Amino acid sequence: RIMSCERINNAWLLSDMYVLADQESAAVQTYRNTVRSCNSFAQMQTTLEKASGVASRSELSSMFDVARGANRSETERLNALEKRLLGGGAPAPRTAAAPEPRTNSQPAPRTQTAAAPAPGAPSRLPAQGDGRIAEIRRLKEREQYARCIAASQNPRSLDVLYERSWCLYGHGRPTESLVGFQASAAAGDAIGPNVRRDAHFGMSLSYLNMNMTEQGAQAASRVRLTDTQRAEVEGIVLDQRGVKAYRTGSYRQAIGYFNALEQSKGSLRRDLSILRAYALLNSGQRAEAKSEFERLHTQLATAETRHGLNAALGN
Repeated sequence: RIMSCERINNAWLLSDMYVLADQESAAVQTYRNTVRSCNSFAQMQTTLEKASGVASRSELSSMFDVARGANRSETERLNALEKRLLGGGAPAPRTAAAPEPRTNSQPAPRTQTAAAPAPGAPSRLPAQGDGRIAEIRRLKEREQYARCIAASQNPRSLDVLYERSWCLYGHGRPTESLVGFQASAAAGDAIGPNVRRDAHFGMSLSYLNMNMTEQGAQAASRVRLTDTQRAEVEGIVLDQRGVKAYRTGSYRQAIGYFNALEQSKGSLRRDLSILRAYALLNSGQRAEAKSEFERLHTQLATAETRHGLNAALGN
């Protein structure tokens, strides 16, 4: 199971933020992805109950089909839950369909608190006009993120919302920053030069900060990022894909991601090097794993490298 499902509450929070931003379709899609990725009955039950307050009957019914496909052993309980949420109009109990391919959309790795809703949806704000913009930019550039967030409550223009989003991201609140970046990207350069590009970069970083790897990669692909921006996004994407591939037992795929990351960056973090060595061992490449563990052990002998060496030697 994908480790980030342990913090599924952040996926629910993201959906709440979408609703506050008047983006119900995005909220429904997030609930759908969560059902597909985090499919114990308890997780699916809460997700579906939350989704029932936003989704249409047909959308919710379709979401139950996804749930049954993701966990066929819970078909009976899902049928009962569907009947309760949809009322008498629910379809008759059905057998589970073949599982859909699991996506890589992930709930967030951090717990956050929801922000107070803005007086209007971001998409309805004018591009400029909030007189606080100069002060907000100054606070952002000085990395005084908490003060920036406090000073930019209830943005009255998209340019303030955009700067606030960077402060939210810098302060470890990517769920909220994502919604602001999405509205800013939609307005584009009407807010200012290169805002469309940089807002997509912010969207990508926000998704990646929440461990939503594929969404982050997709957001980055929609615009031509600067070389520096692209390198940062690609590095995080390769890192996360490699770790996820390892945790799902796709060891050769994990090795490929780690090798690509090493080639891109010129080096590989020690924790990822150890993970790659174990991936080599688990994929049957014992000699290569032994060589890698020996190299790491020579650099810095630790219990991890000692254990890896013993495993590679069959001890």
